[in-house]
Amino acid sequence: MPCRRAANDGRNNCLLTAPRPRPFPPVRRPLRDFDPFNQMLAVNETAAHLELLVARQDLDALQDGTLRRYQLSTAKEQTAAVRAAGE
Repeated sequence: MPCRRAANDGRNNCLLTAPRPRPFPPVRRPLRDFDPFNQMLAVNETAAHLELLVARQDLDALQDGTLRRYQLSTAKEQTAAVRAAGE
């Protein structure tokens, strides 16, 4: 999952995650090759995916002023640790 990896690597907000020069399926072109409208769509799609991962508790969302940052979920890590301790 690119969004989970990006959040774990410190690219923890939509603007840092989406503009990385990487292909977006199915056209396989880097974001910089898109016109501004389609760049905006790609960034918004990234934001929606990050919020989905928050809803699934794969990521935590942190509010930093007006910027929303993401990191791997501590809730899932704690649940896994509790399960491992019980086995």
